[in-house]
Amino acid sequence: DYGVMTSGGTVKNLSITEACRAIMIMYPTQGIVLDNVKIGGDGVLYPINTGEAGSEGVNLIVTNSVLAGWTSFSNIESASFTNVEFKQGTYYKNIYGRVLKPYVNTTLTGCAFVEHMNMDLSGLANGHKITISNCTVNGQTLTADVFTVPSTDAEYDTALFTIDLPSWAGSVTDCVVFE
Repeated sequence: DYGVMTSGGTVKNLSITEACRAIMIMYPTQGIVLDNVKIGGDGVLYPINTGEAGSEGVNLIVTNSVLAGWTSFSNIESASFTNVEFKQGTYYKNIYGRVLKPYVNTTLTGCAFVEHMNMDLSGLANGHKITISNCTVNGQTLTADVFTVPSTDAEYDTALFTIDLPSWAGSVTDCVVFE
């Protein structure tokens, strides 16, 4: 079920094409760094997934990587993604294969997203923010105007980039900062 299960440390120069949860973060006790990691394939549902409770101050840092599938993380202090390509997963060839679901403060810098991506912020902790800088979706600069808050299920497959807002946010700019 797991490709790599970790509570902290560095994973570098690795490709994972099988394992339902490619990088599983369990009971994190120190920072997790993923650098030059390529995750995706018919056996991968979650490129990055977190499990049980972690420690305060634990950060997830992902750089120069490719993630294909549903990426979801909680039970950490914060996350940052720099020069990361988010692609459609093949385990699920629908919306479930192209979701980014952060529960904590997250910074996205120089990232590229596949068309019809979904950022699910429904579980984002109250007051936490997503900061986006120099990111694109299908080659287009990612701004607040690019996001669609879907009113129908069909929009997940037709809109350029959908966003599910947390219950405490009234608009995209309540929880997403563009730099």
